[in-house]
Amino acid sequence: WGKARLVASCYEGSDLRAQKYPESDGLIRRLVAQHAGGAEARHGVNAWDLRRSFGDSQRWDIIAWNHPHLGTEDFKLHRFLLAHFFHSAKQDLRPGGLVVLSVVQGQAERWELLRQAERQGLALACAPEPFEAMEWPGYECKRNTTGRSFKNLHSQRQATSAMRSWTYHLGR
Repeated sequence: WGKARLVASCYEGSDLRAQKYPESDGLIRRLVAQHAGGAEARHGVNAWDLRRSFGDSQRWDIIAWNHPHLGTEDFKLHRFLLAHFFHSAKQDLRPGGLVVLSVVQGQAERWELLRQAERQGLALACAPEPFEAMEWPGYECKRNTTGRSFKNLHSQRQATSAMRSWTYHLGR
């Protein structure tokens, strides 16, 4: 990765993030240490308006969001979320850059992920791939409003087998 810069971000401020996700302090310290100063945590990032958090001139090779969720099961709100995220991310990609999004199985269809991406001029760069949390030490998919596990009773009833997640790579 050479001179790569890694920015882990969240919508919450640092105090609320630490309260909701107590394990995150250690994860952030480990990221910063492992990337020799090339990693940082940014708080108060609104995925609908990345420029407000990073400035008008910041461009990215990859903008990734693992398991976006509003804390409610409203598929229309999630379609709205994806549409605005894709609009924001597309503006801030470098040429050849990718938006990488991981969602729980079934969400891509309910939220019309590909339709929302296409509306912003983004298309699949490759077939969706299984998201392997084991490749991300310390990663656990949690809801953004409670910090509880994402796998709630409603989601468990809808799944006939162990829940899986898929990663979508989208580019212009």
